[in-house]
Amino acid sequence: MGIKVANYQEHPPLVDNYRPYMEQCKGAGSGAYYEISAQDPSPEVQAMKNTGFNPEFIVYSTQFYGPQAVAAAKATPVFPPSYVQFGALPFELASQYPVLQQTKDIVNAAVKNPKLTTFTDSSFSAWALFADSATACGDTLTVDCVLQKAGSHDDWTAGGLYPVHSTKPGSPLSKCVILVKLTPTGFIYAKDETAPDNGPYNCNDANVQSVKTYQ
Repeated sequence: MGIKVANYQEHPPLVDNYRPYMEQCKGAGSGAYYEISAQDPSPEVQAMKNTGFNPEFIVYSTQFYGPQAVAAAKATPVFPPSYVQFGALPFELASQYPVLQQTKDIVNAAVKNPKLTTFTDSSFSAWALFADSATACGDTLTVDCVLQKAGSHDDWTAGGLYPVHSTKPGSPLSKCVILVKLTPTGFIYAKDETAPDNGPYNCNDANVQSVKTYQ
């Protein structure tokens, strides 16, 4: 895709001091930062400031979509442009997609002050897939039947929470992604950065790459 990996790090999920890692990024001339572990950006951004590492942008994986990231952006002046990569509809689009509002209503009716995250989307998808499969099995409700039914969809969307994808074992990953931007007041749908070409999603073929496996 034209992106050069300047610095690849394998650090533990929880780190007390990110300074050594940010020193490596700075020394390697990294222009941006992509994080797939941890949950709170505060210590990482603070280490960036302490070391003088100023990435043009940061992309976080889905677990950063939550109130802790918003609190970090609010507490830290001059927060780098930061985004979270999504494979489903973010809850900031609830006014445009009734399925999101329905999901929010169900969770709010059951839990006080719930945290709506990407895992909310995935758990509702799993719940709906089980219910759909169990219903299709009818009187032959067995584990094998449920798994067979669940893994037979070519057009699963969890009622619209996800872009169309296959649930069949061995199917390729969905190539559809959405970016949301982290701001001190919350997340917003980053339409310009997403460059949507399929509803709110960007579904460019280049979004999924084949790489060598070492299994």
